[in-house]
Formats: sequence, structure tokens, C-alpha cells
Amino acid sequence: MENTITDILKGAVLGGLASYFIPFVGPIKGAMFGALFLATGGSAIAAIDSVLERGAKVENIKFICLVPAPEGVKALRDANQNVKIFTAALDEKLNEQAYIIPGLGDAGDRLYGTL
Repeated sequence: MENTITDILKGAVLGGLASYFIPFVGPIKGAMFGALFLATGGSAIAAIDSVLERGAKVENIKFICLVPAPEGVKALRDANQNVKIFTAALDEKLNEQAYIIPGLGDAGDRLYGTL
């Protein structure tokens, strides 16, 4: 799949939400981030901020998520109103521990300490 993406998007740099821990080389014009889920939005906001700091224009950033929580979508929207967000479904809510209800929990924030 990665070869297909880079064939279509010439010069694209691929990475997941953890990419904000990896230094990018050169200027960035735009970005497309993908995630299976989005709980608080902390990891997504940090990743998007990292490409904005490298020169990407917010209107050239897309965020694709399979099952986000409403709180994560709101946080992402509040932080970066012009980022286009695409989802397949919307989960119910987050609980007191910031786990998606009924679903997946926030592995990204727990893994990278952004919660």
C-alpha cells in the first residue's frame, strides 16, 4: 500500500501519528494523517502541529480516522479548524480515564505520554 501512495503522491513522506517524533527533512507542503481511532486528540494535534511548524499549510492537511470519539474530533477541530477530518463512524464518548466508550481506549496518548 505504501508504494501505491508514494506513486500517487510524488515526493510524499509517509508516517503515522508517531511521525512528530521523527525529524522531517526539508519543507513540508501538506500532510495526510491516518489513525484507527482518536480519543482525546492529543497525539493527532501534536503530529499536525509538527508539520505546521515545518511550513505545511493547514488547508493542505487531512486527518483520516476509522472510529474517533466526539471529544477527540472536537479537540482536533478546536486546535486546527481548517484541517479536513474524514471518519467512517463516531464512537459514543470517552470515560473518566479517556478510554473510548464502548471501544478502543487511547493507546496513542498512553504510549507517547501526551495525555
